[in-house]
Amino acid sequence: MNIYNTDNISTIYKNTLDFLKKNINEDVNKLVFNKSKIISNADNIYINKANKINEIEFNFAIEQIFMRQKFAKKFPNLHKNYDFIFTNRINCEQASSEHTANYKANIIKNYNTSLDLTGGLGIDSLFFAKYSKQHCYCERDLALCNYFKINTNNLSYNNICINNTSSEAFLDNNRDIKYDIVYIDPDRRNKDKRYFLLNQLSPNILTIKDALLNIGENVIIKLSPLFDISQVKTLLSNIQGIHVISVENECKELLVVLSNKARTDEIKYYAVNLFNDNNRDTINDISEQEIDNNLAITYSFVQKNIYEPNSSLMKIGSWGMICKKYNVSKLHINSHLFTSNEVVSNFPGRKFEVIGVENLNSKKLLPYLDKDKKANITMRNFPIQAKEIHKKLGTKDGGNIYIFATTTIDNKHNLIITKNI
Repeated sequence: MNIYNTDNISTIYKNTLDFLKKNINEDVNKLVFNKSKIISNADNIYINKANKINEIEFNFAIEQIFMRQKFAKKFPNLHKNYDFIFTNRINCEQASSEHTANYKANIIKNYNTSLDLTGGLGIDSLFFAKYSKQHCYCERDLALCNYFKINTNNLSYNNICINNTSSEAFLDNNRDIKYDIVYIDPDRRNKDKRYFLLNQLSPNILTIKDALLNIGENVIIKLSPLFDISQVKTLLSNIQGIHVISVENECKELLVVLSNKARTDEIKYYAVNLFNDNNRDTINDISEQEIDNNLAITYSFVQKNIYEPNSSLMKIGSWGMICKKYNVSKLHINSHLFTSNEVVSNFPGRKFEVIGVENLNSKKLLPYLDKDKKANITMRNFPIQAKEIHKKLGTKDGGNIYIFATTTIDNKHNLIITKNI
């Protein structure tokens, strides 16, 4: 959106608002195909006669429609709010979702001041500002600052200050200011590469860690879920909590919370799975002792029920803690599936009733399938891929049967046939 001058973006948005609202559910490709007709105002199918738009305004409106359609699940409230102006696709992709932003803004309770050092589109800042008396948004990109200023004015926020500067410069120039929460989402990208080491990020977290704790009573660092938790623990001190956040069982963020009062042996872990309907599947407050003490893992052959931990719990990977907390047993050291005879209704993940255990034999599997021969196949520690299994069995994806292709405690490759609980 570099063709738009943020000085007049409010005017462009106002001029295109009727067109945007009228066509919010239209096929974007169809609108682009009819671009010349729409701009010339040849008919009133897409636009009212009195509201003619030019080419720049048309292109702007198309981007707004595209963004609101594409990111409807990521921004369930903002995509319907016509007071909010989206920037571009890259900013939307890199931004936190409303679900994760709201979670972050509630990690620390009862705070008065907050600071977002990497503001971007501003989703995190909007949520911190909901709970903070005074919030500071910091962003080095002037255009993003200007967009955020327009959006906060449109949304009637009056407790946000905006700083057009880098994280490093802000830390250098504001050493005497104190905040209850400091949030930072360092850039993990450099051209076509993505980095997963703390010293490769921009800004370098290891270089500025002391400065962050100097101005922040609590510091929340957002990292990719691909980061190695054990490495993060080795390189960072003052860790209070580690939160692994998934949305609809897709791992999205690894949050590291630092505090001046934290002790290394008291780190708390949180495995969180957020859903679009605002429910959550969470294990709160897993202690460092439960993670590090290597609690005994119990193993068993397949029992009446199978459990697949949610992706956040998979990332933390404290299998002994899972066995103890939920009274379940693991199927194999490398399979990461659990089993029990009694249903564990509060298990944080998917739960299934076992209706059969078979080997890779299509004839034995047929009685479990409907006439369409549909089955959902999940691979856990199995030597061949789901496509090959479908081919061997003559099945296709879908239906109400769930098959776990896995290795069991006797080191045999089995198909566990289940149905959802």
